[in-house]
Amino acid sequence: MHVMLPPADSTHTLFEVGVAYDLTNEIHFDQPFDTTAIQPRQQVSEADGRIAALAAAHLDWRHARASYLLVDQLALIGPELIREQLHANWRHGTATDWRWLGGADVDYRHDTSFGLTRDDLQGEARLGAERAPADYSSSLRMLYRFDLGNSQQQGDARIYPDFYLHRAQISYAHFGTLGSEWSLGYTLGYRTFPDTSARNYLDHQGEAFGLVRFASGGEISGRGFLDRRAALSDSATGDRFWQGELELSLRQPLSPESWWLTLGGSFFGTAYDVPTPAFFHNVLWRQSAQVRYEAGLAWALQGALEAEELRAPGNGGLGDPDVSQDALNALREEYNQGAFRLGFERFGKTTFFVEPGFGRRHYLMEATPGHDLEAHSSYWFVGANGYADIRLARPLKLRGSADYLYEFHDLSVDDLSAIYLAAELRYALGR
Repeated sequence: MHVMLPPADSTHTLFEVGVAYDLTNEIHFDQPFDTTAIQPRQQVSEADGRIAALAAAHLDWRHARASYLLVDQLALIGPELIREQLHANWRHGTATDWRWLGGADVDYRHDTSFGLTRDDLQGEARLGAERAPADYSSSLRMLYRFDLGNSQQQGDARIYPDFYLHRAQISYAHFGTLGSEWSLGYTLGYRTFPDTSARNYLDHQGEAFGLVRFASGGEISGRGFLDRRAALSDSATGDRFWQGELELSLRQPLSPESWWLTLGGSFFGTAYDVPTPAFFHNVLWRQSAQVRYEAGLAWALQGALEAEELRAPGNGGLGDPDVSQDALNALREEYNQGAFRLGFERFGKTTFFVEPGFGRRHYLMEATPGHDLEAHSSYWFVGANGYADIRLARPLKLRGSADYLYEFHDLSVDDLSAIYLAAELRYALGR
């Protein structure tokens, strides 16, 4: 196994200033029902844009091919948004196979857009150790993590309650020939809520991953995740559940280094100890088939078929839908969805990706005019997403992203359109 080693000792810095802008607009339709006059539906647009000055810094310090410190900082200051993000990762090597690991993340936001005033603070600190041989063929890692969250909001309910989260993690990974690998991990978490101890809970999470690569260039990978969350109070029904996730993927070359076929499938399900109208049993299945063409390092084209099914097993655990309105509402959430997406990607001085797509979501229990208006209405949708990273000059760079979605519902009053745009213009001051 050949390992690319960084320089023995090096320090790299990058400072950037610029301007950032984002726009969010959701368009829906209101049908007036409070008058006897016949009136057409009314289009309602909820748009808001934010502009802010930007300052970013990056530090990459490495020592003796065993220790490093990576720091990324981003500050945004504008009339509606003030945000500070800081990410740090640290590793300290020793004379043995053991090394120390650490890091911290801070994210503060003061946001007055959409007629609301939000003050959010999220932070994380981590400290641990890792044992790995010089060729990094295996890794035993133990970490302690501490997270906190604080949210204050005027004009609406808070995004999330204040919390403290303690986590102890242990994981082992083995890296074999041809890049194959497997890993196992376990995390014990304890989360407390200063505002209400009734929501305090213990969390047990297990995760397994495996990747097998073949000499032909193909690979098979799989990941499994199991979570048992147990609230200390029986009243916290939303935090008493089993949750599982399984992902499988097959990637196979159809021609040497040009055409690729990727088949994937996933399962995600949650079973609650005591189902409620807000938290009931659910299962989400996804399948996909993608063909991708790569023209060397210049550009790539891909097309994908996707399918998705949401189910509420056992009527969500809420009883007989003939006598239980809650069970009936759970069944109203079930749907089948199919989509086709076409993506184009370009690499180099100008890098961009664009992916238009269309599809249909069919609810198994549909809303119909004059009948079950409490159910969802099925719809066709079209959308596109993309990003661009353009180097205008040596120190000047433009970044942008966009997402667009339009839903054509069988009940036109439910039609919906949403768009999100973001752009950053950055000027590098030094390296």
